Amino acid sequence: MKRFIPVFLMFFLLTSCITQQVGLKQKERELWNKPPDLTKVVYTGGDGITIEKAIVIKEAGNERNGVAAEYDFIAKKYGVKFVDWKPGVQSTFEEKGKRYDSVNIQTIPKNETIRFYFDITDFYGKW
Repeated sequence: MKRFIPVFLMFFLLTSCITQQVGLKQKERELWNKPPDLTKVVYTGGDGITIEKAIVIKEAGNERNGVAAEYDFIAKKYGVKFVDWKPGVQSTFEEKGKRYDSVNIQTIPKNETIRFYFDITDFYGKW
């Protein structure tokens, strides 16, 4: 009986951790399947061409809205996605205590590659 309790306890702890992770994954899937809400998003900072002039995204509320806000910003500047430009490589990194997204786009008429830096500290990791 004494050996059963530690084994049961270990099984319970492992399954509860897995259940929490599965629940989080489900929540993430549900969030990404919803249309983004950009009604409260505020853009501040610079033009985004360098990290020092990063576009700061505020009030997105979560990562889904924040990423959509990045592409909304680009569309307002360069036109319709897949008509006037197409997305390229995107990466996330940390520098000096802030989180950034680096987003490359390829303009379709001129075939130029343009990189934008977004300060995503306000919404990074929020679901």
